[in-house]
Amino acid sequence: AGGPQESLLKLGRRPGFKGHMSINPVTGKKELYFSPAKRRLRYLVTFLVTLILLSFASTFMVISMNAQGYISSNDFPKDREHPLLYPFIARLAEPGGIFDAESPVKSIIPIIIRAAVVFAMNSVYSRIAERLTEFENHQTIVDHQNSLILKRILFEAFDAFIILFYLACFEKNVSLLRMELVGAFNVDTLRRVFT
Repeated sequence: AGGPQESLLKLGRRPGFKGHMSINPVTGKKELYFSPAKRRLRYLVTFLVTLILLSFASTFMVISMNAQGYISSNDFPKDREHPLLYPFIARLAEPGGIFDAESPVKSIIPIIIRAAVVFAMNSVYSRIAERLTEFENHQTIVDHQNSLILKRILFEAFDAFIILFYLACFEKNVSLLRMELVGAFNVDTLRRVFT
């Protein structure tokens, strides 16, 4: 009643699965085989590529926090500088700057820019994640989909929530956190209306 081959068919063998023909030691039948050691190496490549892309996303988020005035030269005592401070960008959020954090209109500009860039980063990473998952060469459709979903959730959750995490855990500033949540909600609402 069934067997490994039938179980694999129920899980849905992925049409793109590649391997070499090998005798299954349990069934004695020839079947496609891909070494778990090779897959682990491919997981490592996927991890490194994703880590590099997350470092770009992190850098952009830090720049965004500077542009929004969340990180400024006033955050640390005069004898020390905030480790995430980009002085040129932080000055843009000071009173009179193009992203003046105290202006109800100018302070929205970096939020809109960040939302557009995050949307673009997620779109690009979505395509990259699909290629990386294909490269991992999963045998079943379910494994392929699970791997893809995991990559996308981790990347998109990171770039969606890192600023909220920073404001809540490091700045411990509830009013900025509230403002960021309202801004993110409003931008997402507009995105849904216009896309």
